[in-house]
Amino acid sequence: MIIPVVLLGAASLLACDGGRSASAAEASKVVIPAAYTKSFSVKGMHCDGCAKTVTKKVKAVEGVVDCTVDLKGERATVTMDDAKRTQAVIDAITKLGYEVAPIDDPAPTPAPATPPATPPAI
Repeated sequence: MIIPVVLLGAASLLACDGGRSASAAEASKVVIPAAYTKSFSVKGMHCDGCAKTVTKKVKAVEGVVDCTVDLKGERATVTMDDAKRTQAVIDAITKLGYEVAPIDDPAPTPAPATPPATPPAI
């Protein structure tokens, strides 16, 4: 009779990790590395509800890691796995009825060339 109690006790110990394991939903999440961030002009939003709807719809696009919407600035900043998702993000926002356009980030300006050092006069 002692063996079943020991086995049940051992099984319980193996099954319980003090709540440290991830739930089944968390374990099934796929982590997408964020490699690309793009800003979009979004015209036509007039309230927080609009901003929340845009955020939710964009986050649902495959490959999108995060989206933040600036209602007053009429801007959405999207972090995604690569630049190939840009059109999918535009399509998602357009389907909501807003005008959307990617914001071209200015190209980095090259550093001014430094003149060659002149040798000291002898």
